[in-house]
Amino acid sequence: MHGGGTGPVLSGLDLDILEREMLCVVGPPRCGKSTLLRMLAGLDRPAAGEITLRGRPVTGPSRRIGLMLQESTLLPWLTVRQNLWLPLRVGGREPCDPWRVDALLGTAGLLEIANLHPHALRPGTRRFVEFCRALVRDPALLLLDEPLGGLDELAREGLAEELDRMWQLSGKAAVVFTRNVADAVLLGDRVAVMSPRPSRIVEIVPVGLPRPRSASALLGSSDYLDLVRRIRAVLPVPPRPGQS
Repeated sequence: MHGGGTGPVLSGLDLDILEREMLCVVGPPRCGKSTLLRMLAGLDRPAAGEITLRGRPVTGPSRRIGLMLQESTLLPWLTVRQNLWLPLRVGGREPCDPWRVDALLGTAGLLEIANLHPHALRPGTRRFVEFCRALVRDPALLLLDEPLGGLDELAREGLAEELDRMWQLSGKAAVVFTRNVADAVLLGDRVAVMSPRPSRIVEIVPVGLPRPRSASALLGSSDYLDLVRRIRAVLPVPPRPGQS
């Protein structure tokens, strides 16, 4: 995959995503994580090779893929319930099934805020609503871009536990893209480490920590800390300014 006339972004990248697993992808700045996310989502096409989902080529955006972006895409003039209805309407599901949305809101514990607008929600709750919206069309694959990014410590811990709970209930395969190694170990079953451009996968580290996971409990776990250190040791260090 090429980008912006600067040479290949991804080269020789080979990656399998397993059923019912959460795979986290980390890498140095500008290594191509966003390019990989866009390709998996069907928003960009690879110059060579192929992306498949359950044996079918990914050639464009699809209801089989649920996407949660780093920047909020909740529409501020719609309520929580209406924001979750929106993908069903856009996806051509006729008529829009309010029971489906309310069942998801109930499982997520969000029915009490269903009639609120995004500005009335705490940042962690807004992120959780966006995650639930990615689930609403019952996709085969979830793509999550920095799901815990930009949150304070308490909000991050609470959201991580809710994401873990809802993801396990959903039974979906998920890929998380993050710059934060600690978040990758907290969320993932495996962590794929990307090289600098032209990027490839340099190592895949199995996590193996039991679920459900609590960030506060893991902070005192030697297994958790060892995994964070191991991945940071593999992660390529970007050159300092002025270095070639």
